[in-house]
Formats: sequence, structure tokens, C-alpha cells
Amino acid sequence: MRQMSRQRRGWRGGVRWAVAGAGALTLSLALVAAACGEAGGVRGPSTAVATAVTAEARARAVEVLAGKHLELAQRLSTGRLVPWQAAPGGEGATSLALPAGFTQPLSVALPASGAGAVEVALGAVKVTLRPVGADASSKLERSGTYAVYANQYPATDGFVVGGSDFVEALWLLKDEAGPRRFEWEVDAPGWMKRLRLDADGGASLLNQQDAVVLRVRPPVAVDGEGRRLDCRLEVTGTRLAVALREEPRAYPVLVDPVVELPGWNNMAPSVRQFHAMATLGTKVVLFGGKDTNSTSSNPLSDTWEWDGTNWIQRFPATNPPARAYHAMATLGAKVVLFGGRGTSNTLLSDTWEWDGTNWTQRSPATSPPARHLHAM
Repeated sequence: MRQMSRQRRGWRGGVRWAVAGAGALTLSLALVAAACGEAGGVRGPSTAVATAVTAEARARAVEVLAGKHLELAQRLSTGRLVPWQAAPGGEGATSLALPAGFTQPLSVALPASGAGAVEVALGAVKVTLRPVGADASSKLERSGTYAVYANQYPATDGFVVGGSDFVEALWLLKDEAGPRRFEWEVDAPGWMKRLRLDADGGASLLNQQDAVVLRVRPPVAVDGEGRRLDCRLEVTGTRLAVALREEPRAYPVLVDPVVELPGWNNMAPSVRQFHAMATLGTKVVLFGGKDTNSTSSNPLSDTWEWDGTNWIQRFPATNPPARAYHAMATLGAKVVLFGGRGTSNTLLSDTWEWDGTNWTQRSPATSPPARHLHAM
């Protein structure tokens, strides 16, 4: 097993990395359950794993599991991961090579212990995520582009990888003994006012002016059959939790919320189908559709705007429920949405308006019957 050498000097005995990219920087908090068996998944509880597992083998398990979700497979592909490189002048420190022309590197400081806090900084914006209930005896190792915390939780290994536009922390649940709920204590001294659970199932970190500074996307959970599971974010004070609300039919299970800086606009909507779009002023508005990153193709509830150059995701206080096969049309200074099919394939007959800032549900005295694949 190849271990990363560590000195007692430096950042709290830990390791510091810097990551930058031309687009949205993300810190993905991905929970991955590993199968003991073939990649197709194992039904029911998995069998016991070998006690002596190398860091390389643990990292390979993550790669296999990520292949079950298109977005993760693309992000964790070999060509996108940047090898860790020693930082000049940093004793016991490691950093990622920075792409040419990028001026605001996101730095990530990893503790030597799996129970320590991960520190993320972009200039004056700093936030720490401290895992609740992690094992302090879990120590940092390295396997190529992966940093590894073996047995960070019961039956669970932790990982950190990075690329030109993201830093991602993953957890590998080796069998059913792994937790179904993970919590982080969030601290951002001097700028964070509160954590907010958003209408689309994501969460936002707001500053003293109630502006969104960091954003956590709604989590994705996929089991060993590629079936998407019910997984939700929960916010209690300064604690952020990811909870699996549905048991998998097969292992592995992959859960992936993403913490990002929403002001950076080199982003795009995820792969989808049966969504709707309409113009509003000089922008095009997109809402919902079916997620094609998993076999279940669950409906989505995200709002995006195209300004002719960039896609920008909007995070309104109110959202229509997730849906696909709906229709949208422009009416004056608003976009009108009607109908479609929601979760569990339910036909919908609700009416919503987008004013460029928020969605508002309308309740007219008379409405068309529920429908999908209609026109407006």
C-alpha cells in the first residue's frame, strides 16, 4: 500500500491542495456503496470483504461504481483527474497543477485524520465541513489521483479526487453496515448567516446579506442496478445531512450532492429529455425534464436561464414540483408553465408563472384537464 508521507508541520498535520478550473468549481460530497461481487450489483446484503485491501483497490472500486452514473463517470474519467503534485514551499503539502489563465484557485485543506474538517477557501470565502461521527483513527493515504481515508465510518472508506474544475469527496460503503445518513457540521466564520433548504431539494449557504454564496445540489442516489433511489438533503441549524430514504435492491449505491460556487457560469443543465423551454426578454428559460443519468429517469425540478453565452442555474425560493412532458410559453413579462407528468408518472394540471426571479403558482377558477405532451 502506497502511503502519503506526512510531516507534523504544516496545516494541522494535514495536507493542503489547491484546485482551479475555467468553470464552476465543485466540491462533490458523494456517498458510494461498494458491491462485493460483479459490477452488475449484488442483490440484498453483500458478503464480508477482505480485511487487507490496498488503497489502489479501494480507489478502483470507486471508479467502477461511478461508471453507473453518466455525470460521475465523465467527471471521474482518467483524462479529467489531475495528479496530486507537491506545492512549492509547502512542507508536507500537496497541490493540484493549476490550468493556465485561471486567477482564482479554490484551495482545499485535508486533515490527516478522517474525523477532521475539510477546509475549502476561495479568496476570503472559507467554509469547513466537519464529518459527524467519523473515526479519528482513519488516516490519510494516497493512490494515484485518489486520497484515501480507509474505514472513515463503519464499513465505509472516504476519498478525495480533483480535476481542472472540481474537487470531489467520496465515501465507499462496503456493505449494508454502512450508514444511511451522513452529517456535516458546517462553519463559515465571518460570512455565513444560515443554511437554507431550497424548494428543489438542494441547499444554500447564505451570507449576511442573504445572498447565496455556496450551493448544494439535490443529491443523486443510484443503486447497483442503476436504479435511482430516494435521497434527500436535510438542514438543521448549521448541520447538513444526506439521507437515503429508500433501501437499494442491489449494491453498490451511489449518492452525490455537489457543493458549488453559483456565481461562476461555465455550467450547463444535466443530460435530460422531455423538458420545456420558453423565452423571457433576452433569455431562454428551461425547467424540468427527465434525468437520463440513471435507468429510472426521474423527473427534475431545476430552473436554468441561457443568456446567449452561458447557462446560469437559478435557485428560486419556490419551484413547481418535478415534472417532464410539460409545456411552457411566454406571456408578456412572464413564462407560463402547465401540466406534464410528475413523480410516479402522475398527470398534472397545475399552472405556474416565472417572473425572472421566482415561480408563483396560479389558481384560476377554470383550468384545462391534466395532460402531458401538449402544446402552448
